[in-house]
Amino acid sequence: MHKEHPVFHPPRRNNQPVWRYRPLDFFTSIIDTGTLYFSQAAEFGDDFEGTVPRGNVENRGHYAQQVRNHWENLQKKVDIDFVKEQVEQQTDAEVDREEIESWYSDETVEWVVEETRKEPMVGQGDGEQVFANCWHINDYESSIMWGAYIESNQGAVIQSTYEKLCESFDVYPDNHVFIGKVGYIDYTDPESMIPENNGLYPYVHKQIEYKEERELRATISYPEVESDHHLEGLSVDVDLDTLIEKVVLAPEASDETAQVVNEVMKRNGLAHIPVEESQLDATPIQWQ
Repeated sequence: MHKEHPVFHPPRRNNQPVWRYRPLDFFTSIIDTGTLYFSQAAEFGDDFEGTVPRGNVENRGHYAQQVRNHWENLQKKVDIDFVKEQVEQQTDAEVDREEIESWYSDETVEWVVEETRKEPMVGQGDGEQVFANCWHINDYESSIMWGAYIESNQGAVIQSTYEKLCESFDVYPDNHVFIGKVGYIDYTDPESMIPENNGLYPYVHKQIEYKEERELRATISYPEVESDHHLEGLSVDVDLDTLIEKVVLAPEASDETAQVVNEVMKRNGLAHIPVEESQLDATPIQWQ
């Protein structure tokens, strides 16, 4: 189920169109299974995925002071008895009050600050427990995205909106799904920095060279699974009727591709959703 998260920033409009470009076999799999595939972030193939930019490394003093201010503020406001009660409820075991006090002591603050000075935050679990499903933010089709994801004109794109994408995960109660825009930065610039107060920040930033992707990322962090088996990806249930506003065929798609797309939509009870030709196939007006 979708859940708002301070790390994930939505588009300015809830009805902002978003697009999922897929080769034909991947598209039919989505429709037949009623799922979206979340890839493991560690397998994205981008060496910068889950890392921090140069500015974070070169400005440790700045972040160390932020950490000190945060912890000193906690020292002033913390209710030790309340924390003790909450910990005991969570652990079902009695906790010594002095132990709780030690968590907010001057010695603890100094230790945290010094640890912050040593090296910047990195992503959670080096991406092995962060999974993402990526969409393209745009009001229109993108010829760049068609070229990047579809070969031989055999494919289709699912067009949804930010709001509908969020709502489509209502049928998936197993884990929280966070959805937000990706920010693009120059990782080599000593002035480039990202926040360090949450391990998910490295997974909502990418290299500036990818800015044409205009990515909206749906993310699941540390999913609950039935075993300790190492996951390479997650198939996540979605309500396709809620998700899909329309399907657009790849430019110059063959009649066979159109037939496959329409058949898979029909057999899954989605024949009422429009399947359209690409606007890149439109015929220009000829002036006389």
